[in-house]
Amino acid sequence: MKTMRNNKRKNSEVGVALLVAMISLLLITAVGVAMIVASGSESALSGNYRSSSSAYYAALAGLEEARVADQSQHARGSRQLRHTRLRHAYAG
Repeated sequence: MKTMRNNKRKNSEVGVALLVAMISLLLITAVGVAMIVASGSESALSGNYRSSSSAYYAALAGLEEARVADQSQHARGSRQLRHTRLRHAYAG
């Protein structure tokens, strides 16, 4: 009688090991999928940051170019204005 109980107990425990193994495998798979998704979104973030940085520095370079062009045009205009005033002063 005692051996029959032990046999029934062992038979009922056999399926538990399979269940624990499958749940463990499911958890490991979920962690792996989460890591893959996180890696993909990290790559997308990196690409967006790179393109936004590139746009920022291109805009900054454009502003600097415009500032230099404005300064050189302003300097050229004041030289022409001074030359015109001198010419009118000596002509009159």
